[in-house]
Amino acid sequence: NAEYMGRFSHSPKLGMRAQRVLLLNCVCWVLAIVILYSPQRDSETPSKQRLQEFATGDREEPHKHTKPHSEPAPQGADAHGDGHEHRIQLDGDILQKETFMQEKDQIGAVGAAGQLRPGERPEVTREAFARRARNNIVLVTFANYQHRLFIVSLVRNFARLNIEEYIICAFDDKLMDYLIDRGIYAVRVRAEEQVKEEGLGWGSKDFIQLMRVKYIVTSQIIKWGFELLITDDDIGYLQNPLPYLFFHSRQADMLITTDNLIATTFDGGLELPTHGKPEFNSGFAYIRPTPNSIKFLDQMVANMKADPELRDQPALNLMMQQGYEGMSLVPGTRIFHAWNHGIRVGTLSTVLFTNGHTYFAQHMPQRYGFMPYTAHVTHVYSGDYGKRNRLREAKLFYDDLSYYADGKFLSFDFELPAELVKDMSYVPREKIPTEQVALGTLQVKQVLDAAIIARKLGRILLMPRTLCGCDRYWYFMDECRMNGANQRGFNLPFVCPMDHIFNLDVFERAGIEFREWGFLENRLVPREVLDSRVGVYMCDYEGGPRCADVSSIVKTADEVWVGAPNTDVWWVEKLKPYESKRIIHLAPMARVLTKMENADEFQRWKHEARDIASGWCCHTNGVVRYMPKEYE
Repeated sequence: NAEYMGRFSHSPKLGMRAQRVLLLNCVCWVLAIVILYSPQRDSETPSKQRLQEFATGDREEPHKHTKPHSEPAPQGADAHGDGHEHRIQLDGDILQKETFMQEKDQIGAVGAAGQLRPGERPEVTREAFARRARNNIVLVTFANYQHRLFIVSLVRNFARLNIEEYIICAFDDKLMDYLIDRGIYAVRVRAEEQVKEEGLGWGSKDFIQLMRVKYIVTSQIIKWGFELLITDDDIGYLQNPLPYLFFHSRQADMLITTDNLIATTFDGGLELPTHGKPEFNSGFAYIRPTPNSIKFLDQMVANMKADPELRDQPALNLMMQQGYEGMSLVPGTRIFHAWNHGIRVGTLSTVLFTNGHTYFAQHMPQRYGFMPYTAHVTHVYSGDYGKRNRLREAKLFYDDLSYYADGKFLSFDFELPAELVKDMSYVPREKIPTEQVALGTLQVKQVLDAAIIARKLGRILLMPRTLCGCDRYWYFMDECRMNGANQRGFNLPFVCPMDHIFNLDVFERAGIEFREWGFLENRLVPREVLDSRVGVYMCDYEGGPRCADVSSIVKTADEVWVGAPNTDVWWVEKLKPYESKRIIHLAPMARVLTKMENADEFQRWKHEARDIASGWCCHTNGVVRYMPKEYE
């Protein structure tokens, strides 16, 4: 500005103009500074509305990193019961937590306020669906009380992605009340066949009945003219798939996912049609209300009623395979004809609509740099325990806030020989990968050792990442990979899901409370947990540091060095001074514990805990257990 004024100082008229410009410039800067730094009306205390915005996804939080599966949710003032006031940082905003938000506020579930009248329990009607539809689309999932945690997590997932056009179809009053009380919009399914509230094992008679009723109701709803996304509740949503599904379905009757392990295209479109018959998955299907789809669903229901042992997925695939014309396409599309030319079908992209193996084991979209829309927990072991844990490992399961904030923890590092952590593709089909068996057994042993100490201390076990040099399947494998999964990029060894090595349902029966690997990386874990930790490190073992040299290693007050392994009783006394710490970390775990002092106690523990060891499958004679010799 000085240069500008000097340039025109020889002219009185121009000099005056320059002065006015400078004055106006200064005034603008002063106003900008005042506006920028003036206190906002609602900034005296962080309002519940601002907390609600972050919890529900109504306000989009700016992301510093491309992590689509983290939900910003506020914690309570006394979320972990220590009586202290806590603060939470969300990308620069520090929000004072004054009161613990109610569950319905945490979920941010649309539907309760303004949608349901007090005491209302809507049923499956056209009006109930019309209230929830947007652009004539409704996302529908079915569940009984057994899957209540999946439903709550799914709804939180929807809230994060601003998906409001959903309906939960509850098979029993217990689930209905549970969801409505939490502010989740649900409708009660009334059917001739009564579905049990709990205790449904996969493939059981009751499970098949639930699936049959699900498609009886679906065949009814589709006649009301809504476009339906039928989704299982064990699916993690990373993006809102509805715009994609709407765009690609205009010339199809149905879009559906598969259990395939190979992608035919990486261009973001539907899968390329093939001569082979895909294995379609009925747990995620976008169905339009066309005459073809209505006839298809009616016939599918009729087939399931005629055969009480016929599940929904086999019923669907058997019909698709009738007159399958994978290479007979709707002109200009990848939509193909099936069911004797009676229905037009599009196969959803394997890399964008992933299954339990392509996402959680092969890591297909991660390797190719794709952000998938969904991750469906199929190809899983340990039942619902395995499903929940895989979603938690991927930060796609949303537990109550107490899951992240409450309790004290024991974390540890595996010590695994490098010669075992390797590619085992060379193992012939039907033969035992001995290194994989040894690798899995070592991890089981170290987890059992850590669990002994964790139980003695009353702490929750934090699992490290599990490693596999060979895949797992229910049948023989080629190149140590599930058949069809040897597409380029699925490299061994790999970070494998816990259920590849452990029977996760046994942890609860054995009294071992644990958190999934990567737990401390979850954004919902409070800062006060992360900042309260002590590391206990072993020395004077082969390949490790010498205790005499520890003084030359940078140390802090939160480090302890121990020179020899010892018994469980000794460790309890050793760690007593750190009882107040939220996290005690032991490393490496293989050098920590010698034995349990009480032999009778160990025998009881052995009986309770030995079955957490799963096994590798399959060779000629079946399964090989990952069983440490001390537990045989």
